[in-house]
Amino acid sequence: MKRTAALVLLLAFAVPVRGASEDATIALNFQDVELPVLAKFVSDVTGRNFIVDDRVRGKVTIISPTRITPDEAYVVFQSVLQVKGFTTVPSGSFVKIVPVRDARETTDEPFDLPRTLERALLNEVLLGAWTDERPPETDHLAQHYDRAVARYRAGHRLPAALFRDNVRRRHLRVLQQWVARAAGRGPEGSATDAPSVLGPPRRVCFGRPDPHGPPTENRDPIRLSVTVPGRGPIEVELHGTTEPQVRLAGAENQQAAGSLILASSPYGENDDRDSLRGLVDVMAMAASSKERPVDAPVPVPFLMVCRPARLSHEKSPPAHLLRFPELTPAAARGYLGTLAGALLGGLHPYLFPSDAIFRGADKGMPILDAIEQTRLDNYYRDRSASNQGPVPNPFEYPAPNQTDAVRFQSERFGLLLAARAAAKGHGQQTGDGDGDAEAAVSLAEILRPDFTRGNGTSNPKGRAR
Repeated sequence: MKRTAALVLLLAFAVPVRGASEDATIALNFQDVELPVLAKFVSDVTGRNFIVDDRVRGKVTIISPTRITPDEAYVVFQSVLQVKGFTTVPSGSFVKIVPVRDARETTDEPFDLPRTLERALLNEVLLGAWTDERPPETDHLAQHYDRAVARYRAGHRLPAALFRDNVRRRHLRVLQQWVARAAGRGPEGSATDAPSVLGPPRRVCFGRPDPHGPPTENRDPIRLSVTVPGRGPIEVELHGTTEPQVRLAGAENQQAAGSLILASSPYGENDDRDSLRGLVDVMAMAASSKERPVDAPVPVPFLMVCRPARLSHEKSPPAHLLRFPELTPAAARGYLGTLAGALLGGLHPYLFPSDAIFRGADKGMPILDAIEQTRLDNYYRDRSASNQGPVPNPFEYPAPNQTDAVRFQSERFGLLLAARAAAKGHGQQTGDGDGDAEAAVSLAEILRPDFTRGNGTSNPKGRAR
């Protein structure tokens, strides 16, 4: 009892006073104030630790008729510093204030963010600004971008001074093109027949949420009984967070819900690789469907990949939309169980790259021929996602035998290949050839409500909301 009371008391004192009200605002009005004095004030209201270079000198006047938030005050402070020839450079738990000419010598990434960090930052911006059914306007995006950069934990990776302005323009262009694709708009906001989605988007977290991540709808982890080769059945929990979940617009799509994948890469050949993230989302959402009988279909799932244009003067490519057949929770749990069993079985003694699966489907090639082409062709081999995995020298492994290759393709990629084939039947460009047919034929078996094939079995006792 004493330990419990002490813990509650400790937690009470651990809550920072400044965070008691996220709506707190301040008045930012100064007449001929010295920059170090302004830095002290901003440090007090934002909680940031500053190291002020002794060359930081000068006076500024700030006139703000409206009250602003601490995050907005920090953005204003950075703008003031830039006008006076200074900038901020985060260093651990401190922020250095130095002359602009010294900034490039002290930043880790002087010109740009790594792709994964950039995507995370821009996703946070768009999801924070998108609070209604329709996507946000440009001005609203710009405001959220500036706030996110000020508080983002990877914000110190952004370039400094004039380079920062250039990156900001490019980031806002990516955000605008994402919005245009999600809204089904063409160049210059023109109307098109392209599909569009409705918000506000939300992420769904299964299991333990990331305390530093964006807000999510929290659900229990997905619990499965999985058969692992050489180990027998084991109980596993699946934890993770989905891509943003949205709805398709249009009266005929009221029951369609799925993932919006916001890709920062402009290359459309990555659509298949990006779609794999959405495929796992589709299965997780179906497996955890609330208040639905285990054998009842869930709303028709889909995924949409939006990406920017390669150059500022180019048109961004249309959204890549894939629709999936209705799924029952039991079938989705079985599918996830198969994947989990394959992963927990250890390193695979064979080469089975996803790049070869999609290339073979597009060109109508036998699966083993597609794998061998990926192995021997330096262009494909250098760009294969297998090189980014945990196995060193993956192309030194042999391909699986024909029987196993067809089974792996069906179990792991069958649903996605069938959705691709259906999209091609409706005029969407996903490649030529009929190589998807073999996987699509076996899809009915994959989606059986009593699915127990391969390494996965449905666990009706598993608790998932």
